[in-house]
Amino acid sequence: MSYGTFKEEKPFKKGDIIVYAVVAIVIVAVSLAVYLPKKNTEEITYFDVFFGEEKLFSYDFSTKRITITEFGKDKINVTDGEKIRVNIATEKGSNELEIGERYVKMVVADCSSHPDCVEKFSPLTTGGKAIVCLPHAIKVVSYGGISSEVKI
Repeated sequence: MSYGTFKEEKPFKKGDIIVYAVVAIVIVAVSLAVYLPKKNTEEITYFDVFFGEEKLFSYDFSTKRITITEFGKDKINVTDGEKIRVNIATEKGSNELEIGERYVKMVVADCSSHPDCVEKFSPLTTGGKAIVCLPHAIKVVSYGGISSEVKI
């Protein structure tokens, strides 16, 4: 009894391999576009300080103008010197910022012996960056150039 002859087929044909390769390239391209951070290389021009959603303070590097909002007037203390120090005291605790030539950084926070906002965040030197102190609900947001997209 003869069962006939069967032609052995390859698991993938040439067309299949091309389609799979194109799909893989598209997936890699989309993943890179989504997951690689977008860098704003614009030099910092100003920054804002928020307590929760309320703006407390702004500093403009080009004019060296300090603006303390009505909401921030009893929470902000500025000490001018070689580097400007900004003390932020709220009911949740206190933080201190240092403003130098085209940078701002968090230098003191009393939330713990190892505050992340002091130890883990680099100084803000370009727009589109932020320093966040979660226990104290303080955000420092930098802007550069004409517009900056900030992701917090």
